[in-house]
Amino acid sequence: MERDGLLSDLLKRVSRSFYLSLAILPRSLRAPVGLAYLFARAADTIADTRLISREARLHHLEALRAELGDGSPSRLPEVIRACTGPNPHAAERELLRRLPDCFTRYGGSQYLNSSAVGMYEHYVVRELVGHMDATFRTIRHPAARAVMGKSSGGYGALVLGTRHPDVFGLVACHSGDMYFEYCYFPDIPKYLSALPRHGGSTRAFLKGCEKAKNKSRPELMMMINLVAMAACYAPNPRAALGFDLPFDEKTGELRPGIWRRMVRWDPVRMAERHRRNLKKLIFLFLDCGTRDEFQLHHGARILSRKFHDWGIRHVFEEFDDGHMNIAYRYDRSLELLSRRLARAR
Repeated sequence: MERDGLLSDLLKRVSRSFYLSLAILPRSLRAPVGLAYLFARAADTIADTRLISREARLHHLEALRAELGDGSPSRLPEVIRACTGPNPHAAERELLRRLPDCFTRYGGSQYLNSSAVGMYEHYVVRELVGHMDATFRTIRHPAARAVMGKSSGGYGALVLGTRHPDVFGLVACHSGDMYFEYCYFPDIPKYLSALPRHGGSTRAFLKGCEKAKNKSRPELMMMINLVAMAACYAPNPRAALGFDLPFDEKTGELRPGIWRRMVRWDPVRMAERHRRNLKKLIFLFLDCGTRDEFQLHHGARILSRKFHDWGIRHVFEEFDDGHMNIAYRYDRSLELLSRRLARAR
């Protein structure tokens, strides 16, 4: 946060008075309050711009709201293009452009390198971090860099920290995908049963899904999620779809070799291969709701137990809630991250 310029250079340029007023707050509150202000200011910038009509502003405010929620395909590029343009306020243009977009054709991203989806691991670790270090006054050390996210973003944060402790020294994973047997495998028979209603093949399903006006129907969400995971975890440039499915579309028979390729990216399995990297992390935070609809709390418990057995320092918390609408949990991770980032020099 503060170390990559968000709460120093950018906040100072957006609102010098608010930046100075943060000094009266306890140190642990400065980062979460400053970050909340920047999100509010981004919404205010969209609402006040005269570059577009009132109706368009309302449309883009709804897009920003969806971006901060759950499960909506990203419309950030559309928002940024419409609301920056010839905007005379350089700080406000920069604020909107600092809202990163890692969404894909299939919705969200797992932040991995995949020939079927994109080189998102390289994008974050090399391009994004490199750009921040080259553009802003940063502390170029893993102790001064945190990566965090929720759901697929939580998975991405955990995996990037696991694979790149030399880049990110602090990790916060909220309700991240893990223990694939519980969170993905149960959807395979559901997918196969639904496929005949969508053209009988994944190719036909994808073609129809791209034209669908309402992609948020539960059945479509379940199907596109399973396809997206295959694209992320089992890419294959020689395959007709660009990736391999872990089952036979016609018979439903599991393809064990493909499934094994996918579960190698399960954080529970990855942790066993990256124990040394995990021990390098300065701070590692995991949490999950005990009523998570994708059963991710079971995977989080399994992973936390392994961390405990291996002597990997971490904080694991459970809370009485599900998977959706849990952004209030960021207050907890931001507080803990802020304390440790403040020690970086």
